[in-house]
Parts: sequence; structure tokens; C-alpha cells
Amino acid sequence: MILSYALALAGLQSSPAFSILGFSCRDLRGFAPQQVWATGAVAGLVLLLFAIPQGLGAHFLGATKAIGDGNLLAPSLPALGQGGSMDLTAHVIGALGRHQPWFMALFAVCGLAAIHLAAALFASGAATTLAHDVFKRFVVPTASDRAMKLCARIALAMIFLAALLLATFLPVAEAELGTLALGFDLQLWPALAAACWIPWITRQGATLGLIAGLIAVVLTEPAGGAILHVVGVELPWGRWPWTIHSAGWGLFCNLVVCVPVSLATFRGAGRQHRSIFHDFLQAQAALTPRKAVMRPAVWALTLVWLFFALGPGAIIGNDFFGAPEGGLAAWRLGVPSLWAWQTIWWALGVLVIWWLAYKMELSTAAPHRLEAARLSDDPRPERRTPPWIRNFLRRVT
Repeated sequence: MILSYALALAGLQSSPAFSILGFSCRDLRGFAPQQVWATGAVAGLVLLLFAIPQGLGAHFLGATKAIGDGNLLAPSLPALGQGGSMDLTAHVIGALGRHQPWFMALFAVCGLAAIHLAAALFASGAATTLAHDVFKRFVVPTASDRAMKLCARIALAMIFLAALLLATFLPVAEAELGTLALGFDLQLWPALAAACWIPWITRQGATLGLIAGLIAVVLTEPAGGAILHVVGVELPWGRWPWTIHSAGWGLFCNLVVCVPVSLATFRGAGRQHRSIFHDFLQAQAALTPRKAVMRPAVWALTLVWLFFALGPGAIIGNDFFGAPEGGLAAWRLGVPSLWAWQTIWWALGVLVIWWLAYKMELSTAAPHRLEAARLSDDPRPERRTPPWIRNFLRRVT
């Protein structure tokens, strides 16, 4: 569960919004420090110091009746109101406002900033995608920058309007769509891998694999069960079968379809186009022979870290540094064993990211000026949009 959910969160970086941010950066020198020190070190430390104590706080709210020497903890949750435990977050925020108003103001500002940042990032990414990949490609191929900006602004307004209507009238559906989006993002990984590292993944394989992955995500979430229930079909599994996140099931089905289809269509019309693109990457951004020798060690270190930090090996940390129910007397490092285990592997994870980003040059710019390469013509046949669709989209935009 931990590994598949971590993959789902990592899938956020494959969202088109992050690709747009990456391509719009003028200077690449900030990529490695941001990924290693800001995200890996600082954000990881924040999670260790704040997120884990939130989970431990459940013990003091009555989730555990006794610990260590048998002393009883709080027997029940505080009085919350009609919503019961569902109102716990609102209760904590209200208590914070009464006792620490200055911290409550800071908390509100940070919360609004985070919400605005996420909304602006993903909404602008969706609007840009609609303008560039739909409007310019299918409707007006000769559209100017001004026309595309206008189209993106109109799409942005429609996206925010749809979000407002969902939040007002269908808040449950909005939450379900957010959950599905988390699993959907990960399904773009094979396509990104095809563009950067794996030339034998074809357009047909990536597309059909993406479709299979999206279907698998829907069928392992409550939304899929609700849709099939309408037509009288009951799924034999619940949400996240075998405690594997829907993103993990989607990626599995994605690869099951993508790999054989790609192998079957590898020698198709797009082979020359892919070869020129990957030859260009190999010539301009390849590792030096001295660093290329480290690849097996890097793969081994990364897989070991994933296994023990996020995968099944994390179970060892439950009692590696003392029995979790033994109390302070049994905790050899003064904290619960799993907390100490995750702290150690977080530090090792920062080392892994540093090695990948700097030493293996995954987040560094090329040491020389890149020379543009002329790619072969796009092997896809020209697509003609039906006239009635073009006229409708022109009227709307």
C-alpha cells in the first residue's frame, strides 16, 4: 500500500502542468537543488517532524486504551458535535483559533496559498493543453499566439466555472474526481519513459496502455463500482484490491498492454522519427564512460531503497529498534521503532536523490550548447476535423 501510494504521489510530476513548468524555465541550474535539498531534504524532514506526530496523536484521542506499562490514555474523543469524529479537524482548528490566534492567522494564509497554488498550476496547465493540443491542432492550425492566449483564457474560465459548480452542487463527485486524477497522472509514466529513455515504446503501445491504465484506475475506485452498479454489475473486489492503490493497478495494466503492443508495432512508420530523436539525446546528453559504469550500482541502490523505505521491507522497521508496544523502556532510540526506521531511510533517500540528480546528471544541464537537430517529418497521417466540429469550436472560442 505504501509503495503504490508513493508511486501515485510521484505520478503528479508526470502531469502536463509540471511538464509545462519544466519547459518554461529559463535556467535549469535550479532543478537539482530544488529536487534534492528543497523537496527531498526539507520537505521530507517536515513530514517526519509534523505528519508522523499527527498519527501518534490518535493514541491520545482514544485510539489506544493502554500502552507500555498499562497506563490508560484518554478514553474517548472530545465532545465534537453532531458530526462526531468527522468534525475532529474543524474542532482542532477552532481550538487553535481560540488559544493561538496569531498562529491561526498564519495557518489560514498558508492554507489559502497552497490551495491557490495548486488550483492555478493545474487549471492553467489544462487550459494551455486545450489551447495547444486541441484548438491549434484540430480547429485552427494557423492560430496566432494571441488567438491561443484567448482560447486558453476562455478554457481557464470554463474550468473554474465547472469547479465552482461541482464544489457547490456535487462536492462528493469533486472529491472522487480528485482521487481519480491522482491515479490517472501515473499512467503517463510509460509515455514519458518512451520520450526520454525507451525508444522501443511506440505511440500505439503508449496510447493503448494509457487507456487500459485509466480503465483499471476507475474500476479499482468507488467511482467505477458506482458506474457499474447503475447497469446492474457488481464488482467482486472493493476499493484498492489487496491493499494496492488504484494507481498501482492502473500502471500494472498499462504495462501489460503497452509492452506487447509496442513490441508488435516497433518497426512501424514512426521508427525513424523515434530513432532520430533518441540519437539526438544520446549525442547531446549522454553520460561520460566513467559515470556510465556506475549505472548498475545506481539501479541496485535505488531498488534497495524503494524496497526497504517504501516497499515490503518497511515492515522490518516495525520492531527493529524495539517493540512498538513496549514504551520508552523498549525503544532503543527513544522513539517508536518505525519512526526511527523511516528517519534513517529518509536520510539515505536524500543521498540517493543527490546521486541521481548530480552524479548521474538527471537534473543537470548539458555542459555544452545544444545544437538543434532536424527531426524527420511526423509519420502520423494528417487528421482532418469534421467541418461541423470546427465551426462549433470557432463559435465557442
